[in-house]
Amino acid sequence: MTKKRGKRTRGREMALKALYASEFRSDPADVRPDSLAGTGEDRDMSEFARRLIEGCMGHLTEIDEIIQKVATNWRVDRMPNLDRNILRLATYELLYCQDTPPKVVINEAIELSKLYGTEGSPNFINGVLDKIYTDFSMTLKTKLKCNAVGGEPGRSSSRYVLKAPPTPPDPQKRADLHLHSNASDGELSPGAVVKEAGRCGLDAISLTDHDCIDGVEEAVRAGEDAGIYVVPGVEMSAYIHDTIGDKEYELHILGYYIDIFNEKLVEELEKLQKVRLFRVRRIAEKLAGCGIDIDVEEIIEEKNNTVGRLHVALKLIEMGVCGSVDEVFSKFLGDGMPAFVPKEKTSARHTIDMIHQAGGCAVLAHPGLAKGVEGVIDHLEDAGLDGIEVHYTGHKAEDAAFWLDVARRRNMVITGGSDFHGNPSGGAGPGAEAVSLVEVHGLFECSRRYGYVETFEK
Repeated sequence: MTKKRGKRTRGREMALKALYASEFRSDPADVRPDSLAGTGEDRDMSEFARRLIEGCMGHLTEIDEIIQKVATNWRVDRMPNLDRNILRLATYELLYCQDTPPKVVINEAIELSKLYGTEGSPNFINGVLDKIYTDFSMTLKTKLKCNAVGGEPGRSSSRYVLKAPPTPPDPQKRADLHLHSNASDGELSPGAVVKEAGRCGLDAISLTDHDCIDGVEEAVRAGEDAGIYVVPGVEMSAYIHDTIGDKEYELHILGYYIDIFNEKLVEELEKLQKVRLFRVRRIAEKLAGCGIDIDVEEIIEEKNNTVGRLHVALKLIEMGVCGSVDEVFSKFLGDGMPAFVPKEKTSARHTIDMIHQAGGCAVLAHPGLAKGVEGVIDHLEDAGLDGIEVHYTGHKAEDAAFWLDVARRRNMVITGGSDFHGNPSGGAGPGAEAVSLVEVHGLFECSRRYGYVETFEK
C-alpha cells in the first residue's frame, strides 16, 4: 500500500514548483500565491505552500546570502534551478518557521531532491542545510524572536514585561526555583510545567533549563494566565579548580532574573549548544569506529540539542549493546575509553560574569551533590557568586543545614527547588522542595545591583 503523503509534504512540493516556474518569468519575484486555492485538506496544503512562497520571496536576498556563505564552492546563480529553490525553501523554513523541527525540514528537502534533482542532489542539499542550521539557525531565530516582540538583542522587549514579585512577600506562599521543560531535557512544554506547578499549589516558579532560555517567554506568559509568578532563569555548567587539593569540580550555576534578549548571553548559550552537538556527534563517530552505529540525530532531536554522554549511554542500552549506564561508561564513554571525547570547559568565573552582565543573580545549584565543593566556596565568592541552592530534593538534612549556615555567614541569598524534569518514571514533582516568596524577594533585591530588574514593571 502506498503511504499517504502529508499535507505539508505536498505543500512543499507545490511551493517548489511555483518557485521553479518563477525563474522563467520576466520578473522572477512574480510568484502568485493567490492562485493556490482549494477546499478542506487541499486548502490547508495550499495555505502552507502560500506561506512558504511568500516568506521565501520576502527574504530572498538574505536567504541567498546565507546559502552562498555555506556553499563556498558554488555560486547560487550557477546552481541547478531545482537544487537552488529546494535550498531556498528549506532555508526559509529552518530560519523563519518555529513550528517544524529542523530534522524534518532537512529530511523533506532531501526527499524533494531525490524526486526532482540529480543523483548528487541529496548529498549536496543535506550538506548545505546541515551547515546552515549549525551556523545560522539559532542566532537568527533569537533575533526574530526579539523583533517579533518589539525589542532588540541586549534589550528587554516592549511586550516582554515582567512584574516585581508581590509585595509584601508572603512567607506562606511557596516557590519552586528549579524546574526544567522540553526546551532542554525535560518532558513537558514550558506552559505545561507552569500548569503542573499550579496543580501542585505553587505561587511562583523559575524555569531553569540547561544552557537554554528558549522556554522562558512561554512560561512567563503561561504564568500570567495562571496567576503564577515566573522568574526568568537558566542553569549553566561550569568548572572550578581547587589549587590546594589539585582537584577540579564541575558545578551548575543557576542564573535568575536574567534578560533573555541579552546579546552576549544569547551568543554564549548558542556556543554551548554547538559544543554539545559537536561532542555527541564526535562520540557517535568513535562508536562507529567500534562497529556500533547509532542515530545521533534522533537523539539530538529528542533532547532538543541538550545532549550529553548520558543520552548516548541510554541509547546504547536501548539498542542492547550494554546492560547499564556503568557498563557503557566502563567500556566506551568513560575517560580513556574508545569513544571518549573530552568536554570543553567553561570557568565558574566566566559563567558568573555572563549571568551578571545579563542582569542576573548567580546561584550555586545543589552543592550537596558535589562532595568537597565547600573547599572552593571562597573562590566562588571571589568570582561573584550571589547565592546557594540550600533546599534541594537530593540534599540530606545535614547538607541543607550546612549550606544554610554557609549562605548566612557569607550574606548570600538562599534558594531551593525540586529540579523537576517531568519524568514519567518518577522523580520529584514541582514543589517537592520549595522556598517562600520571601526568598524570591531576596533574589529580586540581589539582582537589582546588576540593573536588569530596574526595567521591570513595579
